[in-house]
Amino acid sequence: MKNFAILFKCCVFLVFMHFSNNCLYASTDTIPRRHKVTLREAHVGDLDVDTRLLDSYGLLPENIREFYFNARSVFVENPDADFTHPKIVEATQKHNLPLMGGPMLGNLGEGEVTLWVRASTKKPLVVRVAKSDGSNKKSYRRNFIEPGVEQRIVLDGLSSDTEYKYAVYAKKCRVAEGKFSTAPASHKKGIFRIAFGSCFHKIGLHNPNLIHQILKREPQAMMLLGDIAADDRDNRINMHRSDYLLR
Repeated sequence: MKNFAILFKCCVFLVFMHFSNNCLYASTDTIPRRHKVTLREAHVGDLDVDTRLLDSYGLLPENIREFYFNARSVFVENPDADFTHPKIVEATQKHNLPLMGGPMLGNLGEGEVTLWVRASTKKPLVVRVAKSDGSNKKSYRRNFIEPGVEQRIVLDGLSSDTEYKYAVYAKKCRVAEGKFSTAPASHKKGIFRIAFGSCFHKIGLHNPNLIHQILKREPQAMMLLGDIAADDRDNRINMHRSDYLLR
């Protein structure tokens, strides 16, 4: 497993994702497509295409959709805007969204994992972790939060090859939850499933049927190369950031 850690750090672009049983699209039924968006259209990325892509397999809750459209308009009008822009932060409050992005898990090791999240308020973040049976409870706190700035919280002091569940709290409000399994100890033999591929693209990440096929293989981690977070925006960083929200 030491080689796995080295590979994680050396890849040009590497994403780790944990697949929870709480996944929105973990149904065995095929979800029909509402709007077809080709890869060529996705590369155009105008408002019409992005809207069809957002709604391609179903409508998200209205507050999430409206926040995306509000934030997208800020990025379109302000080439230098980032997620700390006052209008974007205000939009999260208007639409009652404690998080702009995340949580995502990465940098998995034998006794730790890093949780990535982009909070919307200055409220301290607390991550509570326990083994799947509820034992060995731990708590991790991040006090100084700047809205819109990504936070990386290391969840350490964990046991190897163990399944954990976690929940993220802003004050006393639970804003996210999930689970993960730590890597096996380096001196032990065992099975650790990793899904990997490249160029998921916008149209792939928005396809729940594709995600379900990956989930069926029960991977403990996923590594991706290529066009994932943003692509073909002609170095317009503001629209790259808009695409982070779209995904």
